[in-house]
Amino acid sequence: MNTGDASDRRFVYSRIIDATPEQVFSAFSRPERLARWWGPEGFSSTFEAFDLRPGGTWRFVMHGPDGTHYSNSNVFKTVEPPSRVEVEHIAEDHHFVLSITFVSQGSQTLVGCPQCGTRVRPFGGTDIPDWTPHPCPKCGLRAPSPPY
Repeated sequence: MNTGDASDRRFVYSRIIDATPEQVFSAFSRPERLARWWGPEGFSSTFEAFDLRPGGTWRFVMHGPDGTHYSNSNVFKTVEPPSRVEVEHIAEDHHFVLSITFVSQGSQTLVGCPQCGTRVRPFGGTDIPDWTPHPCPKCGLRAPSPPY
């Protein structure tokens, strides 16, 4: 069992997007745009609330290609346009903090998504006492398409 703090239970995924940090942040900050690219290929999302400010809520349902629906309840902890958004995901069966960064790489943006968690229960599984990378199909990031 892992007895360290959450910082040593970290999962990082990232993607290079062919747009500036300002353009990518704009696509992230507009729920009608974000719903089209947040999550893995083949998924769609229905946003119920999106209040992009510290303390604001972000609730949505991801619809898997197999017809499974994944409810998500989040609170925005930090919003620093156009470079960083920190989201706390709160659920009965799992909890994590996702820090989304938008870093300039010339004419592109490196979107980084380090995720630190304290407890996870895989969908359809049993409790995992240690934190492990979230094993559900929700972890993914597609690129937004222009216009941003």
